[in-house]
Amino acid sequence: MFNDPSPTEKPELFTSMAAELAAMNPDAIIAVGSAAPYAVKATTSIPVVFMYVPDPLGSKLVQSIQRPGGNATGLSNFSVELSAKRLEYLKEVVPNLSRVALLVNPSAKISDLYIEQAKRPGRSSGSSQRHFKPARWTISKAHSTP
Repeated sequence: MFNDPSPTEKPELFTSMAAELAAMNPDAIIAVGSAAPYAVKATTSIPVVFMYVPDPLGSKLVQSIQRPGGNATGLSNFSVELSAKRLEYLKEVVPNLSRVALLVNPSAKISDLYIEQAKRPGRSSGSSQRHFKPARWTISKAHSTP
């Protein structure tokens, strides 16, 4: 079953849409990003497969990464715990690395967690880091389409 009515990121719409999908009794519900918690709350019997969830453990979608438990499982390529590890790998690849800039989305709730995790390898490796939270996004003329 495929249903993509686009709730335009309004929580009250995600709640009602998740309940509506669960009432249809599909074999599984695929939930992407911020829709995932609503799908998990809507049912305890229908499998929910989530994608692009930054912190499935922190957002209480799963009981643990190794054993999700319940009816939810999925993919997360934005794991907060991996932020520090990615910087450690970068330091291995670029041994003389001394400065790192981390650009984050200021409106994403999880940005502060990424910054905190990213600071860990910098403290121990001696590299300095700066974190940027742009006030607004702009597209230069060189990259815009006519």
